[in-house]
Amino acid sequence: LAVLALARMSLRHREREHAAQEARIGDAQREAAFNQQRFLAAFMKSFSVKSDGPPQYYLGIDYNWSTSENTWVVSCNTYIKECLRRLESKDSPFSIGTLYKKDVPLPPGCHPELDESPLLGAEGTQQYQTLIGMLQWAVTIGRFDIAFAVSSLSRFSANPREAHVALALHTFGYLKKHNNRRIVINSHS
Repeated sequence: LAVLALARMSLRHREREHAAQEARIGDAQREAAFNQQRFLAAFMKSFSVKSDGPPQYYLGIDYNWSTSENTWVVSCNTYIKECLRRLESKDSPFSIGTLYKKDVPLPPGCHPELDESPLLGAEGTQQYQTLIGMLQWAVTIGRFDIAFAVSSLSRFSANPREAHVALALHTFGYLKKHNNRRIVINSHS
């Protein structure tokens, strides 16, 4: 009987300790939430914050929650559209007119290292480097399907030829046709 009474006392003591611990955790959570709200308020006073919700666009990357797939989807559609707008705009220094849609990033049998077309001048070289930079950023933010083409063309950034520009524009034509690629981030499988 004494052992049973001792066990009951021990159990009640554990229940009280558990309840006290739960209360401490609840207080800590409320304090953390309060501190987070204070931090956000102070942060928003000091910095321009576009929105306090989930991200939608940052550094060329589109972030979207797909309710149908119940997962995050990232793409660079906005970045690609802006690149194409800059290339096709009459007001842009890079204006090349209308880009034609292409099925593949580089033409079949393409060997840019064998090209013997005229070398570009200083201004043409700078424009080529800009095109390659735009394509490299597209690869970095998710367009892995053009990585080989961009890598192949990047080798000629220091001394490009006229045909290399045409190949870079060919890659942009591919992006124009296939501008809706995305990466689905599924943590449920």
